[in-house]
Amino acid sequence: MPDNVILEVVRFSPESDTQPRFETFEVPYRPDWMVLDALNYIKDQIDGSLTFRWSCRMGICGSCGMMINGREWLACEKRITDCAPTGRIQVSVVCPKNGDPSWPSRNTSSPQPKNGSDLFCCREGKVNPAATEAMMN
Repeated sequence: MPDNVILEVVRFSPESDTQPRFETFEVPYRPDWMVLDALNYIKDQIDGSLTFRWSCRMGICGSCGMMINGREWLACEKRITDCAPTGRIQVSVVCPKNGDPSWPSRNTSSPQPKNGSDLFCCREGKVNPAATEAMMN
């Protein structure tokens, strides 16, 4: 494998770009790195303006989902060794805009189910079929 890997990252800045563009970054090749590690290296060592979402690093939350070499992957699960036999990786990251209406709702939602005002984490709760149907529609 090569000493370095080249990542082609799609960038778009509405203040200065009319179209998305590819920006090329060269990062060290590490056989144990995931694509997310390479992106974090770019952000930490090369270009601090690179923005992308990630959270758990365990393939659970899905926040690091992006297009890697034309396919949808979680960047925390895709090894550099799997997608860079030629030493080149193409990454398309979709970043939220500040005006994204779904972003503020994360502060008002709760991961725990609520039964009235009590959290019921240790006992079984009853589910009202009509309420469930209303939520699904």
